[in-house]
Amino acid sequence: MDGQTTIVTKGAVIAASRGILIVNSAGNEGNAPSPQNTLIGPADASTVLAAGAVNPSGKKIGFSSVGPTADGRIKPDVMAQGSNVYAAGVNGVDDYEYVAGTSFSCPLIAGTAALLLEAHPSWTNIDLMEALKMTANNSNDPNNRIGWGIIDAEAALEYMFKRVEAPIEFAIQRLEDNYGFFVQYVDRLSWQANPANQNNIQYYALSAKSLKNENAGFVPIAELDAQTFIYDSKGLLSNETFLYKLTAVDKDGNESNPVYARQ
Repeated sequence: MDGQTTIVTKGAVIAASRGILIVNSAGNEGNAPSPQNTLIGPADASTVLAAGAVNPSGKKIGFSSVGPTADGRIKPDVMAQGSNVYAAGVNGVDDYEYVAGTSFSCPLIAGTAALLLEAHPSWTNIDLMEALKMTANNSNDPNNRIGWGIIDAEAALEYMFKRVEAPIEFAIQRLEDNYGFFVQYVDRLSWQANPANQNNIQYYALSAKSLKNENAGFVPIAELDAQTFIYDSKGLLSNETFLYKLTAVDKDGNESNPVYARQ
């Protein structure tokens, strides 16, 4: 479940690279003995929108599979109703019944994505993923149980892409007794690839949260200089695993959508 191994995941990645939005059930293995990574392929791919399930009250259903992926990315991506879903049955053209499973939250999300594409035909599959994730009800603090949260079709319809025109990611470097994060200008799928505008960046904000504690919030990491962040190796750096969130703010105050990465 590292997003690049199973045959079905490889096929989905190829389809996504050609502009197809793949929405896939996260899986119904959430009650398995293992507490982590109960996903099914191709939901583990970074360019596949993995659909988890909530009940009519908006709470995660126990069977809905959870992440992280084997290489440490947050999954599922978004959630929709996966129990008491009214759907076509198998006993005739007039048969309808109530069903459950991520197999039913998945088409609800896919149908929403189709409506968004109808309203915004210029949006790419990556744009659709971003709009659905960034307007979901847990987008400020995604986790491996419900991802970015329950989708909001109306909010996604009105979503505005606030991209700072300088694609970035950050690399971990050893700085004496500490670890630093050096901001690099590189291409990312969900950012505009236009390094020529990098001078418009005013500052970066980096924060981290422990993944051992689901209730933990993001802790700001101090800025060492204009492009380097540093933290005390006796503080955050330990045997724990952390989720890092990096945003960029331009001179007009526009904030980029966060870059998330795991150490």
